[in-house]
Amino acid sequence: MKTFVKQTILFLISALFITWAVIPCHATSSRSVEVKCPVCANQFSASKLMSTNNFGGYDSDLCQNARGSSPLMSMIWGCPACNFCGYSDEFEEKLSEARKNELKSWLAKDIKVEKKGIENRYDAIPAQTRYEVAARLAEMSKKSALEIGRLWLNAAWTCRHLGLIDTASEATPLSEVSPENCKTIFQILEDNSRKIRPSDNRAGDMVKILAATAARIDELQIPEAEKVATCLMIAKLFRSTGENQQAENFIVRALAADKSGQVSREAEAIRFSMKEEARFQAKAAEWLEKALSQPDLPEQEKIQLTLTLAETCRRIGSNDRAEKFFLQLFESTKLPEFFVEIARNGFAAMGRAQVFPEEKAKIFAAQRVLEALALLKDPNEGRYVTGFLRECADRATVFPELVKLIEGSDETAAENAVRCMSDTSPESLKIQLELFEKGRFVDTVLENLREFGSQLPAAPFVTAFSTAPASEKASKLLELLVAVGGKAATDAILARAEKEFSPDGIRAFSQIESEDYDRKDFYRNLINSLITCDDLRVIEVLQRVIDNVHVDGINSFGYSLLVEAGTAIEFVINHYLGFSVVITRDRGPQFEQPDDTLLEKPFAIARNNLREWLAANGNKTREQMVAEGFVAAGYNITPASDTACLKELIAGLSDRLYPIRYHSYNALVRLTGVSYKPFIGRDPKAYPKDYREIIWYYTDWLEKNLPNLTFNEDKGCFENSEKK
Repeated sequence: MKTFVKQTILFLISALFITWAVIPCHATSSRSVEVKCPVCANQFSASKLMSTNNFGGYDSDLCQNARGSSPLMSMIWGCPACNFCGYSDEFEEKLSEARKNELKSWLAKDIKVEKKGIENRYDAIPAQTRYEVAARLAEMSKKSALEIGRLWLNAAWTCRHLGLIDTASEATPLSEVSPENCKTIFQILEDNSRKIRPSDNRAGDMVKILAATAARIDELQIPEAEKVATCLMIAKLFRSTGENQQAENFIVRALAADKSGQVSREAEAIRFSMKEEARFQAKAAEWLEKALSQPDLPEQEKIQLTLTLAETCRRIGSNDRAEKFFLQLFESTKLPEFFVEIARNGFAAMGRAQVFPEEKAKIFAAQRVLEALALLKDPNEGRYVTGFLRECADRATVFPELVKLIEGSDETAAENAVRCMSDTSPESLKIQLELFEKGRFVDTVLENLREFGSQLPAAPFVTAFSTAPASEKASKLLELLVAVGGKAATDAILARAEKEFSPDGIRAFSQIESEDYDRKDFYRNLINSLITCDDLRVIEVLQRVIDNVHVDGINSFGYSLLVEAGTAIEFVINHYLGFSVVITRDRGPQFEQPDDTLLEKPFAIARNNLREWLAANGNKTREQMVAEGFVAAGYNITPASDTACLKELIAGLSDRLYPIRYHSYNALVRLTGVSYKPFIGRDPKAYPKDYREIIWYYTDWLEKNLPNLTFNEDKGCFENSEKK
């Protein structure tokens, strides 16, 4: 059962959200080590944490969620002989005989542990119990209130990550629920996910989606056969976030709908884990409040501690104490936006939204913007705030300041200001185009302009691309042309490809030295960009590469070009134009399944597939092939004048089959007149997960405009009649 809970949570998380950190994260890993207890000298096997990640984001009490197993399970060791528990470094301490005897006596007298694991292994003592013993040892040893409080808090979070603690002794498995017996709610969760803009906090986004689903549960018409499994699944998902009151509500629903009694033991195990979590949270709050009163506590640590205290109190139902600590947060000199949002949601969850200090929140927001703008002038810190300013909604404050910096004499501040330009106004685009034409911050401008796609004129970039030598700059220009799309961009890409990939040219640069990374990347990118050109001349170019490339050993660049060309033919023929390979499967989004269309195929297979495709599709128009591909994949694309087609195309953005995503994106751009992240939408090798924010954008656009949409036959797109 724990496996299914983990898979379900990962399905939701990985299907919906982007990563928490900008740095790569690695799966939690550990290794077995032999340990000697410092108290009783017993030797046993322990699990030493080697690496972890924060890929799952943070719960609102700052509990970190890793992708894979929770690091909390390996951080505290427990001796199965005497019950001594502590962090790994505590097992390396040299204790005096007097201290050993003191601990032995105390452990024997005060600590009773029900061992459930294999003898002489670290998990002979359950994880949450190890933290409890370590916390009580810390209390006995009169360690700091903060250290004790954190141990109790980790004990609580361990219960949360376990999800359920089964007190039954029998070995029979717990009841199972699966996506197969609660299909309806999975579709509803997916529908709700489209309405939540993915943020930097995956766990927080999941709570929003669950809350939106729970609020509508009575009107969702869940089939009778799915009610028990559905309610139990939602209970477990809420439980995984530590929102235990909502979890309890759905446990009650599951038990009421369960006529056979098969989920009673499951419900008991979930409830017991929540009871244990609350017990540990109460102890954590007691000690963390003592820690908060320490005068020498650093400001940043004090803010984090106050937030954790406020959320911990809210979660155990101590709303008055929670309100006190939430308000105490706003006595700080400054507060991160993330914390302000948690406080806002906390007040709402307690039914006290009117108490939230809105004016203070506005002051903090304005303060963050001004501080970030000032930091743009800092040569060391400036780049770190560009992401925040780029996403900042207060463009009336931000944009004029960016213009001043760009026009100023400080080149570092000016370049950072360009990175913050997310505005789509004519003035903003004009400034960036002028910078490009003057050759100022060209790489930064190109990177920045990818966001705007079809809003940009192709002409200046076509001209620059035609003369730029193979380099990193040329690759960025190429990415921009792909994002802009249209006939001019396609003609420019094809013209450059036909020139570069002449027989002599191919033979020459297939032997490029390995150190020339920029040139190699450009030629690979040029081959990939051909996939996005709606022109069958690309087939001739790709065949020319295959026929003339010089392959000198398996590791040569020529072999790399050969594979790229073969893969590109697979895309263009089987997957992009022809939709010849359509995998039979259910229509639902399949983010976690591998994209079978992205396999790199050797050139011989590509040639064979080309012959087969030409025999089957040679006389069809491209429009006919695309339409047939949608039908074969299970999509009902209605006539363009019907807004139902927009919903169907948005659904296509989550499909694992590349051409469905690609053609859905292009159709949405054409029919709505707006584009979002075209460098992803038109990327021939973008993964399904990369489309998540695009899905949110078009869902949000459709909801806001749907009542007033009319189809303009002359322009071939929908327009908002209210905005005309």
